[in-house]
Amino acid sequence: MMKLNQVMDDFITIAIQSGGWMELDRLYLKNRLLTMIGGKTPDSDYETEYDSTSADSLSDSLVDYAVTQSNITDNRKEREYLKVQLLDLLAPPPSVVNAFFAQHYSKSPEEATDYFYELNKRSSYIKSPNMLKEYRYSTKYGNFLLRVVTDDWETEVSEQALIMKENDYPKCMYCFENEGLCEEGTLAVPGRRLIRMNVAGESWGFQFAQAEEYQEKFIISSEKHQSMTIDEPSIARMTQLLDIFPQYFICLAAEGRNDHGFYEGGREELPIAQAVIDQYIELKEFPLMNISSLIWPFPAIRLQSPNAEDIPRGIAHVLSKWQQNFKTKIQISSVILGRKKENLYEFDLLLLSEEQKKVISYQGNVLLAQKEFEKLANTSELDQKKAADQVIDQHISLMKSWSPVENGQLLQENFETFLISLEQ
Repeated sequence: MMKLNQVMDDFITIAIQSGGWMELDRLYLKNRLLTMIGGKTPDSDYETEYDSTSADSLSDSLVDYAVTQSNITDNRKEREYLKVQLLDLLAPPPSVVNAFFAQHYSKSPEEATDYFYELNKRSSYIKSPNMLKEYRYSTKYGNFLLRVVTDDWETEVSEQALIMKENDYPKCMYCFENEGLCEEGTLAVPGRRLIRMNVAGESWGFQFAQAEEYQEKFIISSEKHQSMTIDEPSIARMTQLLDIFPQYFICLAAEGRNDHGFYEGGREELPIAQAVIDQYIELKEFPLMNISSLIWPFPAIRLQSPNAEDIPRGIAHVLSKWQQNFKTKIQISSVILGRKKENLYEFDLLLLSEEQKKVISYQGNVLLAQKEFEKLANTSELDQKKAADQVIDQHISLMKSWSPVENGQLLQENFETFLISLEQ
């Protein structure tokens, strides 16, 4: 058991390690903490158990103390409101974070994002799933992955959207104005930090997602609150972002084209990146570009080129040909995934009859809460493996239902004819 003074000292040590404070600030921070938790003196008899290396554990202990002092009531809303304010002390101000990021980036993009990721993890801004089991399943589309996570993480993730009150500030959860915002009654988190970026003369912000559905999931949003469409400028911007962060994949999906345009992506190599080539297509207009269809549950076309300029023009060509072939008979929703492989830009154009919000759903990974998984499996490992295979089979069937081929909108021979038409 440790006393309050030690809890505060351990919390302040993490704050100093984060780079926003110095040892000279220790007394100042201790008094700030005392004020926030309603304490009169650090020499309190209050005792607690905690993990001295965990910001979550330390902040929970300080919140517990605030409850004993009647500084807050013991309800979830007030506890969370105090906790996010405490955790904000662990993240340096935006100007300092951006300066450190630039210093690290001068050495390598990976070093810069590693710094920023660890900062967000240390301050408990990023909520990673508590993984219980992982199951891999070999399919004709590649190796799919099922991750079984704790039920409480699933609940927490479902609440991570910023609950906006009826006002115009900020307009949505992707606006820059969320940085530092903390409003009781909402899930606004003051520890949010943005890395400012100039992309083709426009202001964009890079941040890690609070709910880490896949490794190092991030959001890149425009400073302007405006929608985005799939067009050559938005795809060209993806190639520019891959030049800035070549270690990541990047995606433009339906949700990212809503009221406030944004891209999302991450570091994890998801199964679609290893999808097998089904058919190669030659385009005379793009002699350096490889185009192919993929063996995937729904139509997917891959474009590869060493020239960034080829990618947006090539995707525009494919979509234009689709419109010429099918006009308004078959409406599709396009999703674009981009990554860099050595000196090649590699982009996947996914053609769906309907679009799901979770990017991870398109790419071959499945997240499932423990409670849902246990409904399908008994206690034996063998039964659990069978249940995992069944879950992935069901997910593949679901992915097929998004295909205009599988749901009857488009015959397979029509799609094959479309692929041939691309060469004409």
